Amino acid sequence: MNQRPPYSFPSWGFVSKPAESLLTDNNIVDGNLPHASFIPDVDGTYVLKLTVNDGESPSEDTVEITASAANVPPNANAGADIAIYMGQSAVLDGSASNDSDHGPQPLTYLWSFVAAPAGSQLTNGSISGADTVSPSFIPDRPGTYVLRLMAFDGEDEDFDNVAVTVIQISITASAGSGGTLSPSGSVAVNYGGSQTFTITPDAGYYVLDVKVDGQSVGGVASYTFENLTADHTIEASFSVNQYTITTTGGQNGTISPSGSVTVNYGGSQTFTITPDTGCHTVDVKVDGTSVGAVAVYTISNMTADHTIEAIFAINQYTITATAGPKGTISPSGPVTINYGGSQTFTMKKRDVGSKAFSDTSLNLPLLPISRQLAKCLPLIRHSSLLRPQS
Repeated sequence: MNQRPPYSFPSWGFVSKPAESLLTDNNIVDGNLPHASFIPDVDGTYVLKLTVNDGESPSEDTVEITASAANVPPNANAGADIAIYMGQSAVLDGSASNDSDHGPQPLTYLWSFVAAPAGSQLTNGSISGADTVSPSFIPDRPGTYVLRLMAFDGEDEDFDNVAVTVIQISITASAGSGGTLSPSGSVAVNYGGSQTFTITPDAGYYVLDVKVDGQSVGGVASYTFENLTADHTIEASFSVNQYTITTTGGQNGTISPSGSVTVNYGGSQTFTITPDTGCHTVDVKVDGTSVGAVAVYTISNMTADHTIEAIFAINQYTITATAGPKGTISPSGPVTINYGGSQTFTMKKRDVGSKAFSDTSLNLPLLPISRQLAKCLPLIRHSSLLRPQS
């Protein structure tokens, strides 16, 4: 009986390998054992052949091994933090993300919210183009939003966050005493928006000036900010209306104060009317209407211009001249004389025998007349307000 030769495993060997590979059969570990191994030196397909021999005929088989490097995870980059104004669109940029081994698949992106300001109603669905490299969203509240970018290469993923700070444009509105500015305080306005302010003086006041960012725009009743891109200030100042009382004083007296007198809205002004010595006040007229021969008059609650006029006249006195049966006086009867004036009277007496007259002149106020002369002259009466010259 013939005995068969022992079963043997002669070797493993390369049939083919990537062109860049420098491996040889000597790089096969345990190449004469059933379980051999090798370390690929480049990516690609390696074909190895196993040859066995039982002593009569060899047997061969091949195996194909595809080698590739281990996947390198991508690097997600959500870009630099952003600051925008309320009303602007936040545009994100993940274009700096990369995958050093470019696979196994092209990078894909997905953005999501990590945090948002209190009161914000935004969701991941509010991100336009959330699966693109550069999505956007419109903030609904000022504050800080944090978004996360996920970059995926088909096998591994990476994450990065970006902060979007949303600044609210504000207009600080203030008004001085005497009126209002509406709206007032800190007024929030979206980027690119407009805001109108109304300036209203109180009763009896007017708009003195309006300043925008410290620069005068005049005493306007309203002001509109347009296409806002930054903070601003607006300030309104007011002043009380003033009215003029024009005084007129004639001869023979004074009105005080005199001339054009300025009085604030709602204020009062008292005038004193004083006739000169020997004169009196005939009338006082306010806005052309008589208020009588008053010594003091007050115009109250000023809301318009006024006039006040004082009319004076010199005092006049009466000398009543009367002649008896023995003569005449001229002028006779009631004679009117101004204060401080003089009056000459001519008196004629009659001789009793011949009935002839002689003339005598009396110049008043050269008084008193002697009792003896008075007996010979006609009777003369005069006002006690006249004072004889010394």
